[in-house]
Amino acid sequence: MAREGARALRRHRDEVGALPVTWTSHEGGVTLYCRPRRFGKSTFLRMLQCFFECPEEGHVPDRRGFFDGLAIAGDDPRYMGECCAHPVIYLNLASCGASSYEETMEKVSSVVASEYARHRYLYDPGWMFPDEQARFQRLTSGTASEADLVSSLA
Repeated sequence: MAREGARALRRHRDEVGALPVTWTSHEGGVTLYCRPRRFGKSTFLRMLQCFFECPEEGHVPDRRGFFDGLAIAGDDPRYMGECCAHPVIYLNLASCGASSYEETMEKVSSVVASEYARHRYLYDPGWMFPDEQARFQRLTSGTASEADLVSSLA
């Protein structure tokens, strides 16, 4: 993933300029990236993940070096203060198409379980209520209910 991210950044350096717009254009809410098919949406979202995701020993590599020498590193220091500072949930639902609703939900459950497992280091019974602990475990194990899946994406 780290090599893939570095190659993507070399190919799409111009996209780094969109980062400040991404988080200064509005407070909260949802940002919609509309582009034609095969026009770099997934690559751009991976770049956002590489920029924002905080490193975690044994789980998430430190990718701060990917952005050295790019315009974002020389702009407002607040921008680089956000670099590698947040857990990031990245869900690619491209493989979740199926012939039935039930099969689709199984695939979505699998994608969510993989992402929750990737962030297992956030699981801390000392900071979570018992119901949150139970939901985290269901989501990680792939035994989550539809309500758990919906709330995990909210």
